[in-house]
Amino acid sequence: MEEKFPGYHKFKDEDFSKLWRECIFVFDTNVLLNLYRYKISTRDELLKIFNEIKDRIWIPHQVALEYHDERLNVIKSLMIVYDRIDKMEKENCDKIKKELDNYKERHPIIDVDTITSVLDSNYTSISQELKREKATHPDWNSSDDIRSTIYSLFDGKIGEPYSQKSLEEIYRRGETRYSLKIPPGYEDRNQKPNFPYKEYGDLVLWCQLIDESKRINKSVILITDDTKKDWFSERSIPRPELIQEFFSETQNILYIYSPKDFMKWSQQYLKITVAEDAIREIEEVKSGDEKYFGDRASKSYSFTWSEVDRLPQSEYDKMEKLRKIFAKKLDENPEITEEEANLLLLEIDSNTVNNHSIKIRFSDEKDYLGWDLYQKFPFILHKY
Repeated sequence: MEEKFPGYHKFKDEDFSKLWRECIFVFDTNVLLNLYRYKISTRDELLKIFNEIKDRIWIPHQVALEYHDERLNVIKSLMIVYDRIDKMEKENCDKIKKELDNYKERHPIIDVDTITSVLDSNYTSISQELKREKATHPDWNSSDDIRSTIYSLFDGKIGEPYSQKSLEEIYRRGETRYSLKIPPGYEDRNQKPNFPYKEYGDLVLWCQLIDESKRINKSVILITDDTKKDWFSERSIPRPELIQEFFSETQNILYIYSPKDFMKWSQQYLKITVAEDAIREIEEVKSGDEKYFGDRASKSYSFTWSEVDRLPQSEYDKMEKLRKIFAKKLDENPEITEEEANLLLLEIDSNTVNNHSIKIRFSDEKDYLGWDLYQKFPFILHKY
């Protein structure tokens, strides 16, 4: 009986060994796009694995479509960060200097001129460093070596597109599946209602994956950076319903890995040495991708507060706790409005909200900085 329900029993080492030995490897769009976000050394480590298994890699047509659709957005998002950080640092530096002017003749100790000079010097150093790094950033608009590598690796290894009639049938099925929360894809419901090929993109990918497994009669390892709950359970393992549906449709096995786990287990099952630094960076980029690059349902937002004098650390701790609770609520309800978001803050912790005039502001466009950049650049989001 166990072999009929692979989604609901724990895979043994021999099961994984057989799977890695015989399967095809399929990569989701986010894995290809993240090649632009990795350091060169990390990218080379991942591409080393790609080359090792190049005779057994494949991508659905949906992945290729999404890669081409999002590629320029990713490139642009990386470039605008330099100027955006520079602008925000300049604005906050000016705010500090303006506040310091209030104490020029009213404080016995503070040397306003010296502090202003230090601020200007620090801003100049940061601005020059950003300009230097921007100048060395690859110009992928003119010459995209990553795209060339992807084209070479996946030449002849891309699935055929569905007809418009087939896609419309999948969209209709998707309405029912999503309403019943049948994975995958329901976490993307209503994200982009005017673009059904995006809203139902995961479901189209899923159908193409099943069709290819049927066609070649091979099991599949899918590598994706999509960690939403319509792909992975709370224990960060593939949803059993996915493994079971795949088996019911194809009589083959499916397993799903994050890029980090794929690289980690490649060492055991493919006998490839992978640098630990690369594995760590891939995990960091996955986290950053969720925070900055908009692949999740979360909206970009600013979390601001009023601060005249430096607050006790306990107050910052309260705000961080409030921010984390709000971020979780936002993931659960991505359609929340700005007004509803601010009411939600009051429900969570009205004292902290009122004491510091905390406000949520949603961005009108993709904003890749937001609160989470505070971890690296605390001067950006403080209110002076």
